[in-house]
Amino acid sequence: MTPAVVNQAALLARVDRVQQSVLDAARVARLVLADLTDVPVIAVSLVPTVRGTFRVDVQVPTLAGLEVCIARFGGERQVETSGDSSYVAEHTSVDVRVDGVAVRLAWCRFLDDAEAAAWRAAQDATVGGGAR
Repeated sequence: MTPAVVNQAALLARVDRVQQSVLDAARVARLVLADLTDVPVIAVSLVPTVRGTFRVDVQVPTLAGLEVCIARFGGERQVETSGDSSYVAEHTSVDVRVDGVAVRLAWCRFLDDAEAAAWRAAQDATVGGGAR
């Protein structure tokens, strides 16, 4: 069986686009961190997207820190809760663009036992035939 013919120029062009995306994301990560010197940041990551670009993810340890991020960069807060039998977490994030690069600013907290039990009960009611 003959291997498929590969257009090397097209492959190299793709590599160049990905490389540029990484460089752009790294540059924006530096800009965002420079704007947040007064806010604790616990993590920053360059995350590949399905479009072949990279997103900058910035994790802050407090909701107050995320509020500062929202004040500086704008965006609308999104809250998503997820979990299983061992934990339930509330993920709060804001997606913005800085110099054309996607940036996600995020904070996460684990629900206490009572909150987690209430969330699980609501999930069970929804899965078990809808809200009652």
